[in-house]
Amino acid sequence: SAVEALGRIGGAHAVDRLITLAGGDNFFRAFPAIEALGSAQDARAVAVLQQLLAKPLYATEAARALGKIGDLSAVQPLVRSLATAPDALVRVVAESLAAIQDAVNQGVGPLTSLSRVVREHASPTLRAKVARALSSSHGAEAVPLGRLLIWLAEAESVEDFIPLLGASDEMTRLGIEGLANLSALGDQRVLAALEAGSSELRAQL
Repeated sequence: SAVEALGRIGGAHAVDRLITLAGGDNFFRAFPAIEALGSAQDARAVAVLQQLLAKPLYATEAARALGKIGDLSAVQPLVRSLATAPDALVRVVAESLAAIQDAVNQGVGPLTSLSRVVREHASPTLRAKVARALSSSHGAEAVPLGRLLIWLAEAESVEDFIPLLGASDEMTRLGIEGLANLSALGDQRVLAALEAGSSELRAQL
């Protein structure tokens, strides 16, 4: 299609046109334009994608595109969108935030900036919402939620991380990281979980 062709052409003019199409009223042009903007990885698209996060029809694709762009400026709108997001969108937003973290790890910016922005713009109920989504997630989709839970962790978050211990290796690692950040590895609840767990789990500590 013409929209896909613009994505292949690339360049500033093509991105400008894709931004216009993504923000337009034509459903059949907006969707491929959103996808193409993610592939273009141009931070100028963050503004229009941020607006689309507020539209249920486009929110999921807009969140995915923001993750592909990998720019720190997308963290604030992504986190704010979580306040009203259903669990399915929470998972997509968590994946996009994890993708931005990966871009930051490659030298785009300081990692502490990302976690700070997440905490600053999180709604009071977000930690509980992420923990709920994590409890019903499995495999690869659970890992980004675990990362997000670490960024949102507070003193009372210990019980959010205990169920991660003894899950997959990656989830166990995230659980240990979250508990270590809270200085809670010696917490009686954690020790009880370790005693009830496998020798492999205890060895990871």
